Amino acid sequence: NPAGNVAALYGLSTANPPFGGGLTAEPNDFVVAIELSGGGSFSSWKVAIDGLGNAWVTDSNSVSEFSSTGAALSPSSGYASGAFPPSPVLIAVDTVGNVWVMDGDVGGGTQSGGLTELSNSGTVLRNLNASVYPHDQLGCIQGDPDGMTIDGSGNVWVVSGGYSCVVKVSNAGSLLSGASGYTGGGVTSPSSVAIDGSENAWVAGQEIGRAHV
Repeated sequence: NPAGNVAALYGLSTANPPFGGGLTAEPNDFVVAIELSGGGSFSSWKVAIDGLGNAWVTDSNSVSEFSSTGAALSPSSGYASGAFPPSPVLIAVDTVGNVWVMDGDVGGGTQSGGLTELSNSGTVLRNLNASVYPHDQLGCIQGDPDGMTIDGSGNVWVVSGGYSCVVKVSNAGSLLSGASGYTGGGVTSPSSVAIDGSENAWVAGQEIGRAHV
């Protein structure tokens, strides 16, 4: 509660904070807004933090990276600009520091998007799209993705509300969830997925308001 701990928070401040704008006197309240720009960032969607504390952000057609102090690490056009038709949305960092990016709104048309893996320096390592797997074998990967996470083994999990399925892809790019992803079991319009300490995947559905393992 910043409003109830103004003095304590002011006592933690330094003369030269990493984002600038140091305080010269104790304020009446704290309202902090931080804007990160550059590195290709224009219309940001999702963010993921890697093991070094750097922030990876999906943008309109590229991925941006910022240091823990807010400095842009990616080039002015972002990483892999144009490699994500039509737009990168979901993002997660795996156990070795590689970044996985899921295209959004690719369920119709040519379904040319997919799941892209970047190295920790922003180089495209692989792109799983219609040229790799037919659409009916990827379900969530190429249609209406809503949530993504990575388990302790480095496997990527993606859920699709529009297709009511869950897809699991190994960190080597192999499809592990069968021809049409994991379906059934009461999974309806899933919106998010998380992995527990026993490597179970928990999926939340929008329509029925329940979680499934």
